[in-house]
This record gives sequence, C-alpha cells and structure tokens, in this order.
Amino acid sequence: MRALARIILRQLLFALWLAAMWVLYCTPACTHPIEHLIAAIQDVSFSLQKGQFLSILGPSGCGKSTLFNLIAGLMQPDCGDIRLQGESMLLRPGLTGYMLQKDLLLPWRTIADNIILSKTLHGTRRQAALKSAVSDIAACGLRDLLNRRPDECSGGQRQRAALVRTLQTGKPLLLLDEPFGSPITPHKIR
Repeated sequence: MRALARIILRQLLFALWLAAMWVLYCTPACTHPIEHLIAAIQDVSFSLQKGQFLSILGPSGCGKSTLFNLIAGLMQPDCGDIRLQGESMLLRPGLTGYMLQKDLLLPWRTIADNIILSKTLHGTRRQAALKSAVSDIAACGLRDLLNRRPDECSGGQRQRAALVRTLQTGKPLLLLDEPFGSPITPHKIR
C-alpha cells in the first residue's frame, strides 16, 4: 500500500510541476490594454520536407520562442494555421518534440530517467526505453552521468540530457529552442 501511495504522490508532484512550468513558460507575464499589443510575429510562412532542418535566427526578443510555442500548440495565433502532415496543430500540444531554452529536467529523477521520460509515460518499460536511447546517450557523452540527478551535473551536461530527451520523443517534428545555449557547441555532438 505504501508503494502505491508513493507512486500516486510522485504522479501528483509531477502534475503540479508540469502545471507550474505551463504557467511559468507558456503564459504572458502580464496583460496590456489592446492599444499596447505588439505583433511578435507576422507574415511567417515556410514548409519543410521530411529530414530537412530549418534554423531561425534573430536578436533576442524578436519572436523565435513565440513561433516555437505556436508550432508546439501551446499558443494560438491571431490568424492563420499551422499544419503538420496536413493536420492543423493549433492548440494541440504533444505533436512535436520541444526542447525549451531551459532544460526543465525533473530534479527528483536521474539523468537516465529524465531522458526516457516520454517513453516511460507512454508505457515503454524502463530497460527497453534506455536500450533505445543508448546511441543518443553515447553520442552526447552522457553514459557516465545516467545515475546522477540534474543538480549533480553541469549546465552543459543538463542541456545535452534535455536534447537526448527531446530526440527520444520520436515525434516527426523537433523544435530546439537554443539547444546549444549552454557551454556545448554543435561540433561536440556527433
């Protein structure tokens, strides 16, 4: 009975943490009267084919993260549509893998358990999920860190763990918002 209570408590803590992250990262900090609204993004249009990469570059505050939040289904645009494989993605979170600027690793889980979070939440057994992630884990230099908690890792290690976690979602579209913002560079990940 105690084991069941612990599982339920963990799930509740996870749900609370997720709700806090939603409020912290997906809602505006304040609201303004309509005459003070600023169009963060306007007249954006692009198409990607399977296997293509698109980099969106711009100065801080120009709307890159807003665009990702729209594509991820976390925000609704004032007009227009966002489609993935012909289906509208408006306000339908979960259709993309999304790595935010902050790693958002769950502090009570090991690096390994953070990496396989998506798969285990969808019913994959822990060992099978880890086995499927082994090449990404090795490629990002995380093999020796799997049993550590996030607070025992450097910022770059945490960022790489978040990258592997995003890769492990298996989603057809991956959104990486400043994936190399910490002290790692693209040439270190092969």
